[in-house]
Amino acid sequence: SNPDFRAVVNVREGQEAAVSLGFPLLVRPHFSCGGWGAGLAYNLEEYPLLLEEAMRESITGEVLVEEALIGWRKYIALTLRDGEGRSRVAGIIEQAEPLPRHDQDAVLAYPSISLGEEEAYGLGELAKEVAEALGIVGLAEIKLAVEPGWKEVYIIDVNPFPWRNFP
Repeated sequence: SNPDFRAVVNVREGQEAAVSLGFPLLVRPHFSCGGWGAGLAYNLEEYPLLLEEAMRESITGEVLVEEALIGWRKYIALTLRDGEGRSRVAGIIEQAEPLPRHDQDAVLAYPSISLGEEEAYGLGELAKEVAEALGIVGLAEIKLAVEPGWKEVYIIDVNPFPWRNFP
């Protein structure tokens, strides 16, 4: 599953999203370079300014308001899938700092520093299912968030064209 979210295009919809989702919230423009306009609101006092900034920075005017996964662990599963549907997990990278730290601003560890064999296998199988469901061929990054205690696992991003070069 994914974090609960709402796509909004105006302040009224943004306020409704905040009431519906509760705090803390992650607020992000539809598209931005380098994370401009994104922020974390812990309460209703911080939220309006973040929402307005995200709307200004969004090239489409649309903003994503989503539940903040504070304290969750983030993993990046690298999948390889061929045109005949065969797939492998090339590796699982762990973000050393918990969310909401962004992976481009964090220390990434390979091999993973906290996954046991069973957890790594489960995340790898989930990543392969995602790549298959999306029909991805080639290398892909499947980013996963894991709640403390492993109660929930969310798919938080899929990049079928990774920009990084991993050894």
